[in-house]
This record gives sequence, structure tokens and C-alpha cells, in this order.
Amino acid sequence: MVCVGGRYQILGKLGAGGTSTVYLAVDNVLHKQWAIKETATDFDDDKKALILQSLRAEVEVLNHCNHPSIPRIVDFFEENGRAYAVRDYVDGFSLKSMILQEGVMSPGEVCNLGIRLCGLLQYLHSLNPSIVYCDLKPSNIMLGADSKVYLIDFGSALEIKNKDGVLVQPSRFKQDARFATRGFAAPELFKTESKIGVFTDVYSLGATLWFALTGKCFPDNKTIDSENSGHYDATKHFTNFDLADGGFANNLQTVLMRAMLENPLERYADCKEFAQSLEDCLENYLGDNLDFDVEGIENIRSRVNHYKNNRRDRRKSSRRSIRKNSHKKSSGISHRNIVIKIICCILMVIIGCFLIGTSLHSLTSNSQINSRKNDYARVARDNDEKRNKNAIEKISDVEKYKNYMRTAAKSMDSKQVIQNVKQAMRLQIKLFNANIQPLSIQPILRLLVHQIEDFRWTLDEREDFTALINEYKNMLKKSEDWYELCLSVGKAYWYYSVENGEEVSDSNRKTRITAASEWFKEALEGVKSKDYELASMYYSVGSEYLSFASYAEGQPKPQNFDYIKKLHNFIENAKKNQNEIVKIDACELVFNSLKSWTGLFKSYAVSQDSIENIFDNTLDLARSIKSQNKNVDNRVKQIMSQADPLIDSIENIFD
Repeated sequence: MVCVGGRYQILGKLGAGGTSTVYLAVDNVLHKQWAIKETATDFDDDKKALILQSLRAEVEVLNHCNHPSIPRIVDFFEENGRAYAVRDYVDGFSLKSMILQEGVMSPGEVCNLGIRLCGLLQYLHSLNPSIVYCDLKPSNIMLGADSKVYLIDFGSALEIKNKDGVLVQPSRFKQDARFATRGFAAPELFKTESKIGVFTDVYSLGATLWFALTGKCFPDNKTIDSENSGHYDATKHFTNFDLADGGFANNLQTVLMRAMLENPLERYADCKEFAQSLEDCLENYLGDNLDFDVEGIENIRSRVNHYKNNRRDRRKSSRRSIRKNSHKKSSGISHRNIVIKIICCILMVIIGCFLIGTSLHSLTSNSQINSRKNDYARVARDNDEKRNKNAIEKISDVEKYKNYMRTAAKSMDSKQVIQNVKQAMRLQIKLFNANIQPLSIQPILRLLVHQIEDFRWTLDEREDFTALINEYKNMLKKSEDWYELCLSVGKAYWYYSVENGEEVSDSNRKTRITAASEWFKEALEGVKSKDYELASMYYSVGSEYLSFASYAEGQPKPQNFDYIKKLHNFIENAKKNQNEIVKIDACELVFNSLKSWTGLFKSYAVSQDSIENIFDNTLDLARSIKSQNKNVDNRVKQIMSQADPLIDSIENIFD
């Protein structure tokens, strides 16, 4: 094995790019693994000087950093026409390799990644002097096996000197522009008169998150300004099926496009503001807009306290009045007794006995009255405290509900998501029973979206989901959005239902449609008018597909001859949809139907032209799908391979 630096044994290659190669090595002295970046320096003097300057600058910059997500450089040396930088080894893979191998991220994942990267960049920007990374891109972001996000390769990073609140351009700016990566680097890095600053990293982060969402750099490396940012239709690049809210991807697009505005002053002021926009986007996605005014509860709390203080003042005033009146009454009684003694001396003994008996009775009555007054005061005080406590608990419960929903959205662990969704459901039922807020389907929908983010809904995931639905079904049916949830669950079964360890394919279509149809049927009982047509289309197409499939298994012949017409409408609907899963599934459904039942369609007097017309439309739709998702790409290839044999079969049947 090759040994460099007298102590680092090279174990294998981790990656390469430009003039550098990164190796995994073991330290023969410390017996520890490191990542070693080897950079060729056998160039002309100017280029060699530039490379060495960049490497030394990287070492210098990292000496000022102390962050768990920034690997340290622990050694630097030159040897045999090569420069070597030894840094902490990160057990993981780059964001770029993950996107290329596993497909794009869901909008929720992109938001979460962006928030974490904003925090990391904000740390660099807050140092004194500030560090601007300058070369943020997917290949420089490592996703560790420990689920942490790491930033590597600080070769283009710059320390920015702050002078009178104005960012001063470093002297080596023009040279460093050579290292900037087009497609991710901010436009000011390529302009000789432009300044750079934290806004430069804001742009690169926006471009990086765009790549994570779409699998592509921003189209044609275009720059955008605030006037046309809202006119670019980026949704055609999205490849994720956002079941809960079709507008989530559009909202995220708006956030990212502001980060990539050409004018730095129109971007987010810093990564903290960028992160807040991502968090707001995520909260809106969760349906966190409860019909409950926390500020209103604060006002209720204030009024309760005000009422409590006034009640206490009134009680004090009342007690003073009672004491004063009692004093007057006692004085009057004493005066009358004197008069009675003078006039009626003979009756003194009798009257004295009578007065003694009356006094004893009066004392007993006064004691009871005072006791009842104290009881009333204690009850009133307890009621005040109880109302105040309830108002505080209402605020606390709403905040807890929101926190459970946020945690469920950010977590990648299915068990944690289920646990937080259950807690959110329990709390929202409590709030519903207290007339604080209406019931929402958002917790259940949050779990469903999490489960299908990988474009698969496994048996284990469906069992977890069904258990949760069954536990709260009676309560959920009280929500006005219950039928919307039914439609969403039906689509999840239709597009994503698989057995454990399998991928979605045409072979399990009957099972998927059978389960989906039950949910579409219930959705039709009360879904809002805007979704009724969609639910009806799914249910009717699914029902007729199952009828033909059952006939092939020996059941009675279907009596409905409109299936081809409904398939045509199904394809037209898929063409309008931005979701590639919807498109490819529609293509598979039509090809499967034509392959299996064209002869039966002919017996129903369906013309060859009608059959070939829907075949052509379906093939055109399949050709239009350009996917970064491997499963979808393979399904498209399967459709294309079936096209020629299928059209030959159709022609033979009608000959």
C-alpha cells in the first residue's frame, strides 16, 4: 500500500474532482482513519501558486472554525509534486451522489435540509471575520451515517473584512472565481466589479436546494430578477407527489427563487431569514393554520387576571362595609338595652334571660353566615384560579400540538413520526372537545405523506396507518375534511401500495385498485365539488378495470362498453398533471388494458381507430416523461419496449 507523509497508509479512493482526489487513509501513529485530499501541483508556476494558495487558505480558514459539522484539517504537506490535506473522515456520501443514485428529495426533505444548512452557513457568517463559503454545491455537502449534515472542501472560502458595515472585497477575489462552479455559484462571483458577502452563499444554497428538489441545475443557468421570478413555471421540473398539498412545491419554488435573484440586495438578507422562510413554508404545508387565536387566549388570560383582581378588591370593600354596619348595629342594641333597664327594672331578669338566649342564637347564626361567606369566597377564588389555569393550559396544548406536528415533519424515523402524530391526534381531540379548534386531518395526512415519500407504501407502513385510522376513525369522520382524506388515501393505494421489499409495478395493479376503490367510494359520499369529478373518475375507471380483470378470471362478462372512453379521459387528465407518477401509471394502465382485452373491446364494436388513437396518446405521454427517479425511468423504458409488440397485436386482432 502507498504511504504518504511518512504515516498515512492509503486504503482506497473516496472520490475525485478537478485536480484533486480524495482517499481514505489510516494513521499508522494514531491508528485512526482520515480523509486525505491529494492535489496535483505539477503545473506552470502561476497555476501551481494559485492551487497552493487555495489549499493554504483552506487550512487557515478552518483553523478559525470549531463546529461539529465542519471536518477539521489536521495536517498539510507537499510531497512528490502533490499537496496533501488530511482532514476528519466523514462516514457518509455526498448530496450529489445521493440525488443521482436514489432520486430527488421530497419538498419536505428539501425544507429540512435547507434549514440545517442555513444554520451551518449562519455559523460561518457570524464568525469574526465572517467566512463566506463561496462554493456551496451538492458535491460539497456530506450526509453522514449519523444523519448529520457536513460541509467539506473550503478551498474557495473567503474571510470577509467588515469595514464600516460594508463588506470589502478581498484582493484574491478574481482568482477565486476560477474555482466557482457554474450552476451553483452566484452571478457576482463572475463579475469583476461586484462585491461578495453572505448573500453569495444564500444564492448557492438556493441553487443547491433546487437541485435536490428537481435533480437539475436551474434551467440553462439562467439568472432571474424580482420582476420575472413569478412568471417562470418551475413546476414542470418537480418529480415529487405531494399528496397533502399540491401548492407546497409551488410555495417552495417561490422561496428558492427569491434566494436566486440576480440582485443580491433582493435576496434574503442572511441565512437566518432564509431558514425562517423555509420553516414558514413547512408550517403552511403541515396545515398549521389552526382556527385558534393564541393572541386571543393571551387576551383571555389578561381579562381573567383583571377580573380576579377586581373581585378581590370588591370582597375587601364588602368586608369593610359589613364591619362598619355591624358596629352601628351593636351601638343601637346597646342603647336600647339601657332604656329598657331604666323603664322595666322589674322585668330585668326575664328580659335578661331572653336577651341571653337571643344573643346565643345570634352568635350561632353570625358564625354560620361568616362560614358560608368564607366558603363562597373560597369557591370563587378556586373558580378564578381554575379558569386562569384552563386558559393557560389551552395555550400550552395548542403549542404542544404545533410542536408535535413540526417534529413529525422534520423526523426521518418512522417510529418517531408515528409517536408524534399520535400525540398530536390526542391533543387536537382534547382541543376539539373544549371547543378550541375544529378537528383536522393534518396529523393523519402527515403520516401518510411521510410513508410515501420514497414512492412506496409498504405492507408494514399500511398496517401502521390503518391502525391509526381505526383508532380515531369515529372522531375523524366529524371533520369536514374526512372525505378529502379518503380521496388522498385512495390515491396512495392506487399509486404506491406494494408488498414489503417490492417496487411499484404493473403486476400488482389489481390489488392496488381493489384497495383504492373502497376509499374512492367513500370519498364520493361527501368530497367537495372541486374534487368530486376526480374521485368519480378514479372510482369508475377502477371499477371497470376490476370488472374486466374478473372476467379474465372466469367471472361474468362486463356489461359496460364505456371503458375505452374513460381510459381516454384518464390519459387526458394525466397529461395535465405535473406528477410523473400519475403519468407513468396512466400509461401502464392503458397498455395493460389494450394488451389484455383488445379482442373483448372489438366484440363491443369498439373501432380500430379508437384503439389506435388511445395507443398513440399514451405513447406520446410516456415519451414526454423525463424522470430523475430510477423506478419511474425503468417503468418508462418498459412501456417503450412494449409499444411495437402491442401495436402489432392490435393490428392482427382487427385484420
